[in-house]
Amino acid sequence: TIRTGLPSADGGRPAFDDTGPVVLNDRPPGVSFSGGVILPRESEGKVPVTTVNVEKLEVRVLRVGDRLLSQLSQGLVDQNSLYSYDSENIENQMGALVWKGTMAVEGAKNATVTTLIPLHDAIKDKKAGVYLVLAKDAAAEKNIEQEWQGTAAQWVIDTDIGLTSFQGGDGLHIFARSLAGASPLTGVEIALVAQNNEELARVRTDDNGGVHFNAELMKGKGGNQPVVVMADSGSGDLAYLGL
Repeated sequence: TIRTGLPSADGGRPAFDDTGPVVLNDRPPGVSFSGGVILPRESEGKVPVTTVNVEKLEVRVLRVGDRLLSQLSQGLVDQNSLYSYDSENIENQMGALVWKGTMAVEGAKNATVTTLIPLHDAIKDKKAGVYLVLAKDAAAEKNIEQEWQGTAAQWVIDTDIGLTSFQGGDGLHIFARSLAGASPLTGVEIALVAQNNEELARVRTDDNGGVHFNAELMKGKGGNQPVVVMADSGSGDLAYLGL
């Protein structure tokens, strides 16, 4: 009911009460990730997913090996939603399906609900690489419209290696620190990898957790253009930094 005398935007006021029906429809079902690719190894290993009016999620986890990281475009890794042909291309040509299943979602109708996907529990044999978590409404019918809307996607790397980069006239500096304690990581192998998947250089971090790649290495063109820095602790802990 709009009450008598309520001022409108142009200053007018109704001379009498005006009552009419108002319908608030249910929010459409939705699934999304918030972004961010680092999953600290010392954490519980759970990835948050946000849903609205979804009772059950269909979840798939793909793994891309460390030697194929240079082939992933940064634009693709930054996306929180992938079309089916992108995820199928990653699964069939660049990675592999390591887990799939369903999980129930609890929450009030029309409320925004955050559910934790227990990635560490799902992937018992964790190997070096990057994981792609795909989630969708298990009740949604597969149709053309859904294919074009894409599937909620989250890239995840499970690591204790945090990488920081600085670039200047003398080249590229990389520093590796522990995500758990922030201390410098000594002896970590840092590789500079080109577009053609060739290693341009590989150096171990010093006592400050740092390495240096000279300016000439950063000037490569075409297939020799540096595209990613990869860090390997030697004990199965991997991290990468897209350039």
